[in-house]
Amino acid sequence: MLILAVFILNSCSTDEEESNNEENNPIESLDLGAVYTQQILRFTSENMIAEQYQASLNGSTFKIEKFNAVEYVMVVPNTTDLGAQEIVIAGLDNFVITINILETLISDGAQTTLQPLFDNFSDFEDTIDVSDAYGGTVISILDAFEENYQTLSDTDKIQLAKFYNANKNFIDEVVLATYDRSANSQLVLVGKYLLAVGTFSVATVAATLDPEPVSKGLLVAIAGIALYKSYDFKDQLSEETLKKVNMAVNYITSALDTRSMEDRLELFNNETVSFPLETKDRILISSDQNDTNENLVDFFDSFSIFNATIDKLNIAIQFVNDNIWFSNIPLVERDSFPDSASIADVIANQSIFNSTNFTISDSQVNLNSVTFNNGTISINAGFVNPNFPGEFLDTFLEFTYTDDFNEMEGKFPVRIYKEVNFEFTGTWHRTHYTDDTRTEISQISVIEFGTGGLGQEVLVILPNGDSHPADYTWSQSYNSSTSQVSIFWSNVEYRFDYDSNKPNYMLGQCFDLCNEGYNLDIEKL
Repeated sequence: MLILAVFILNSCSTDEEESNNEENNPIESLDLGAVYTQQILRFTSENMIAEQYQASLNGSTFKIEKFNAVEYVMVVPNTTDLGAQEIVIAGLDNFVITINILETLISDGAQTTLQPLFDNFSDFEDTIDVSDAYGGTVISILDAFEENYQTLSDTDKIQLAKFYNANKNFIDEVVLATYDRSANSQLVLVGKYLLAVGTFSVATVAATLDPEPVSKGLLVAIAGIALYKSYDFKDQLSEETLKKVNMAVNYITSALDTRSMEDRLELFNNETVSFPLETKDRILISSDQNDTNENLVDFFDSFSIFNATIDKLNIAIQFVNDNIWFSNIPLVERDSFPDSASIADVIANQSIFNSTNFTISDSQVNLNSVTFNNGTISINAGFVNPNFPGEFLDTFLEFTYTDDFNEMEGKFPVRIYKEVNFEFTGTWHRTHYTDDTRTEISQISVIEFGTGGLGQEVLVILPNGDSHPADYTWSQSYNSSTSQVSIFWSNVEYRFDYDSNKPNYMLGQCFDLCNEGYNLDIEKL
């Protein structure tokens, strides 16, 4: 009797503990509302973190699986009780998914219901580049699916038609989405790539989960289309020089992490000086997956999902090859980016300038203005103290650059002179010699410099009285450290030695494309 009493007391205690546990740990539910048999469901839940779960509904089991970092996908069973139901997930004792299951019906026959699908497939095939490896793969998938459809029984065709009807919006969106290359900005391309990869991942994971051979084949076909479009967007992005790795002013590359003054810009107190502005661009490479730019993070996260999904698609392709289509559809290789890429010099446009902020942080200097016109920036800086004691000051022109895919900063060494030591103005007489002794004259020209400023287009050369075309306009610069003044046109430089005691007469040489070493002299008329 004592043993029985202890057993009864323990039983009562256990029942009370279970009741208390249920009160302390109430069951949470996620309500997905009305759904249809064979419908693909996408959802998120804070209660679910694993990659895959085993679930049960009315005694039948199926799988729920992640298709990206936070979202899950499942396929509602074809045969199940209708009405309000609970999906129980193994390992999650205090969590269920509630749904209200409706039966998927078709109002017309299978062929009539499916005809829009086949029409959409045909229209899509007309857009495929069959010479592309992935284009050939998706054509093979669609051909195998359509050939297999002809062999289906009437019952299987009706089941396929119901599956299409249950997921018509999703399937049609994947097939019909149009992508006009000319209308796509770089950021729009990234957005469309993310969408294409998302639909590719949903279709592929659903194909691996769906136990029905008939609908599994259609999902493989849809995944193949989304695969092709994902590749197309990625290829477009691969052709774009999205990454800006540096900036150059007057062909001097910015010092991203040094303080070298070997190459520098030369400015003059409160004078405007113009320089060509360029960026150094390249295509995306594999190491860019470590970039912290938000848009690139999203892109490479999606790219990682894309490659992981390719592995799952290959499992589905192998299954339909062996068990449904009895075909030989090739498996798909993972995608990649190159490890390196060449750097392109890109002449700056207004958009690049607008994305750049220039500053001089030296407290002894005012940066009066930085303007832009036709690939050239014009900089005006001056000393805060008009009685600055030295002849020049060495400092830095700093910049920050930000656009949709880049955050970059750097600096250019700058020497600011207190006074402009020399500037060509007026009309000069240039003599061009072909020997070192300056006795053999090859050309005599009259040069009209006009009144332009340093670094600006300031002169037109008039050889033998004949005016050059407008595109023969030159520019000039002065190097105080070497007392040399240069005039430039294209890849030609005339460099003269300036002597303040003889400001109207200089000797010099021609460099670059004008037969380097030819001698010149120039005299003001």
